[in-house]
Amino acid sequence: MKDSALVYPMLAMVVLTAYVLSALFRRRMRAVKEGRLSSRYFWVYQGETEPDEAARATRQFSNLFEAPVLFYVACVTEIATGR
Repeated sequence: MKDSALVYPMLAMVVLTAYVLSALFRRRMRAVKEGRLSSRYFWVYQGETEPDEAARATRQFSNLFEAPVLFYVACVTEIATGR
């Protein structure tokens, strides 16, 4: 029963990641629609500067694939070993 309790924090991280991804998408779309950034920028990520709000969301999304991966590994290991 204790092992299943680890599923909820993992689910929360997945939901947070999905939320940040949707915020990133919305901010990038807004920048393109407002003409502050060309859609071609996202093919090579060169030639222009991403607006600050989109760049912040990009960094947040990137961070969610650094240390939280260790969290996922620790939770899955804990569930698998039953410790």
